[in-house]
Amino acid sequence: ALIDWASFCKLGRPDKDMAMGLFSVELHSDCPPAYRSLHGDDQQADNKNLRILDTTAVADRLRAALDNASRNQTGFGNKDTLQHLILAWGAMPKRRFPRQASTATLPVKLVVGLNTIHQMVSGPQTASDSQEETYMDHAWLQDPTFDRTTRVTVDPYQVEDVTTITINDVEQERQRGAYTAAEMAGPQVEFWKIADMSAAGYCLLWENATASSVQVGEVVAIINQEAQLQDTWQLGVTRWMKFEQEHGLGLGIQMLSPGARAVWAYVRNDDVGRHIAAINKMQGILLPGIEAIGQQDSLILPCLPFRTGCSAILEAGEETREIVLTRQLENTGRFAHYHYAIQDSEDV
Repeated sequence: ALIDWASFCKLGRPDKDMAMGLFSVELHSDCPPAYRSLHGDDQQADNKNLRILDTTAVADRLRAALDNASRNQTGFGNKDTLQHLILAWGAMPKRRFPRQASTATLPVKLVVGLNTIHQMVSGPQTASDSQEETYMDHAWLQDPTFDRTTRVTVDPYQVEDVTTITINDVEQERQRGAYTAAEMAGPQVEFWKIADMSAAGYCLLWENATASSVQVGEVVAIINQEAQLQDTWQLGVTRWMKFEQEHGLGLGIQMLSPGARAVWAYVRNDDVGRHIAAINKMQGILLPGIEAIGQQDSLILPCLPFRTGCSAILEAGEETREIVLTRQLENTGRFAHYHYAIQDSEDV
């Protein structure tokens, strides 16, 4: 019942006791709570009708329930729904680092999405790298939906080639171009202006006539064009987007790691064997741990088919390891973030 959840929330004035509150509530308005981070501290202090809503205890309770091995019997509800609630109630902490206005003259490059970041980090595959996964089904390539009209000629005197399908040469070129376009295209890169920054993230502005492809909850790679090393990049996740008449579209990014490594992963399936299971391997990003602050290695993976507690195979360069996904840190609907443990077996 809602009354049971309400006991884990706190509502109070914007003071030190409410420093962890994520939302602000305007008592004299008929509006839902809004993210506190989207409003300045001065604006909060001057508004006597403003209250801070702290829901972190609710998010912690949900996270503990999902981490519990017997969570399916807790009665907390649908797992996917609870994961989205955890993200909404506990994933956008109040800013702990002061922002500094940017002096950069060049925009930053923004690579959006797990797959495109993986392609950027690992580089394009060569023909030899992808040869094992290439299946030449010419009939499917010519007409994958079987909607195109074909002409069939049957010649009873040609025993070796009874059926001949005639396709216009122009149609062949068009089809070949359609299926090679994905291989030729590189990662999608957008250019954003830095409004301000802090040790924890960036606030970016969109100054283009076309629409951006970024969505809240996306994993992104930021490449600073003014950095001394042009190939250095940072990994982050988009936490909020807002439009202001004066400044336009703004994007808030929380930094996850100063660097990462492209990997492949797939769920272990003993019923079909490792070689068959490897056909379904998926792109992932390995975030190195930071020993100084006690941060362990973690993995960013697609939302499906991975889940907490499942065994998986991790391919990082020439090394292949068996791992177990021990804890889900986040699931935005665009990617999932896990802690993992290497199983006791030797390299596989």
